[in-house]
Amino acid sequence: MHEPAGDILAFLTGFDECERAVKMCHQKLVELAEERDLAPMIIVALYGSQTAAQQANAFLQTPANHRKVVFATNIAETSLTVDGVGYVIDAGLVKQKQFNPLTGMDSLVVVNISKVQAVQRAGRAGRTREGKCIRLYDQ
Repeated sequence: MHEPAGDILAFLTGFDECERAVKMCHQKLVELAEERDLAPMIIVALYGSQTAAQQANAFLQTPANHRKVVFATNIAETSLTVDGVGYVIDAGLVKQKQFNPLTGMDSLVVVNISKVQAVQRAGRAGRTREGKCIRLYDQ
């Protein structure tokens, strides 16, 4: 609310986290709007299992005096560029497929991202405007 114009791209680990974040953000904005005057916001999710039409919502031009918040999986790391992103919020986590030799099966496990991935994510901010990356890493 106190930063200059620019859309927000937040990296989360999976589609369920993205959808939950969209709902929570919308609820919080409704609460805040009752207390103070807020600029309109567009809140969308972006992940690989969405249809092309659903993914297209993240790439629509943000109207003047609005801010768009995109909650995305690592699909937005390298494959796609969302124009207008001025801020990246990076939790530093990703879901990766790992083989478990004890069970003989693959499973998705949440792990810390690599330094290369962290640099790539930070680079998403400021591709088309000045940018800032906020990393929410633990010690």
